[in-house]
Amino acid sequence: MSECIQPVLLGADLNCYSMARAFFAACGRSSLAYGQTTLGATAHSRYVRFTAEPSLGKKEVLFPLLARLLKGLPPNERAMLIPCTDEYARLLIEEGETLPSSCLVPLPPPSALAFFEKSAFYAACREQEIPYPDTISLSAMPSLSAIRAAGEQLGFPFIIKPSSSVTYWHYPFAGMEKVYLAHNKNEAECVLAGIFGSGYPGEVLLQRYIPGGDAAGYVLTVYMDRGGRVRLRACGRVLLEEHTPCGKGNYAALVTVPVPEIAKPLCHLLAAVGYRGFANFDLRQDVHDGRFYALEVNLRLGRSNYFLTAGGQNPAAWLLDDYVRHTALPCVDMENEVLFRTVPYAVVRRYTARDEDADLAQALHRAGRDACPLYDRDDLVGNPLRALYVAAHMRREKQKFRQYCARIR
Repeated sequence: MSECIQPVLLGADLNCYSMARAFFAACGRSSLAYGQTTLGATAHSRYVRFTAEPSLGKKEVLFPLLARLLKGLPPNERAMLIPCTDEYARLLIEEGETLPSSCLVPLPPPSALAFFEKSAFYAACREQEIPYPDTISLSAMPSLSAIRAAGEQLGFPFIIKPSSSVTYWHYPFAGMEKVYLAHNKNEAECVLAGIFGSGYPGEVLLQRYIPGGDAAGYVLTVYMDRGGRVRLRACGRVLLEEHTPCGKGNYAALVTVPVPEIAKPLCHLLAAVGYRGFANFDLRQDVHDGRFYALEVNLRLGRSNYFLTAGGQNPAAWLLDDYVRHTALPCVDMENEVLFRTVPYAVVRRYTARDEDADLAQALHRAGRDACPLYDRDDLVGNPLRALYVAAHMRREKQKFRQYCARIR
């Protein structure tokens, strides 16, 4: 590269650390990272220099900070700015075009902002004839008879979740969870009373539950280049999810699989809004008929993005080739089969529900096609604080699964 690129990451979690690893592998540079609180995932690492700013989620704090950062760069350097959470992604999509040319922001235009609302995403799916689960939208606390009617329409159990995850987390309440599974009208009434009683101003969605446990979940990651053309597609099938109240839906282990047919209309949906950069779809497959359903889209890379690097498609390298080197990018469907996990292998082996999935995980583990972003020799050897954190994190993961997930084998 004729110029130096300084990766700048907004976030502090595993997503941020995985991207820092990816950038270091792609261009040999440590990333600068900024977040609202210090987390172990990005602490004591050779790949990331983290700074905490408690009010970073406010645009009047974030953008002056970025302006100071950009002003301090050497003349031959540019920053590549990557959001690692929805909150920062929304701020950058709203305001990123005001940043100077010394900052590369590989994000979609404001026309994609509507997708932060799941209800708007489902409306776009209807236009593209993309399957999604039957959904009822609520803007206020319903009566018990309305909840009963919803149960008759959707069937129990059904899913309850906010339409806007970004807004939802700003209204905490006792018993708050990321998503809920209501088994009867009384459970549904209790959950809805908590959400609406918190002051959350957005829509709440009641949605048909697609059965199949953790193994029915899939993640589809797509890269759209600067010209709005799809260049990379990669899919992973979930072996194991987290089961903590606020972690439901986070992937603890997945295995890469061939890209399903639903990817084609989903890419058309992105192209229709002039999308650029990475997008991450949560999918679910009905175990009865094999049909795929779209659940949501994240306008950024997901927490499990290291499965791309493990499969030979480093996301930082794609960004640098497109935005810095201006390379003619190929169209790629990732094919390398790997096991991605954020928990100890023993947890995957013990809590994966299906025997064939546990056997597949074991085969990949024994073949050395097993990747955890936190296990990196170059970041652990001679770095005792980092090594202590990773060891403590893995112990906590074992404890969480003992508490929240029944032992399978």
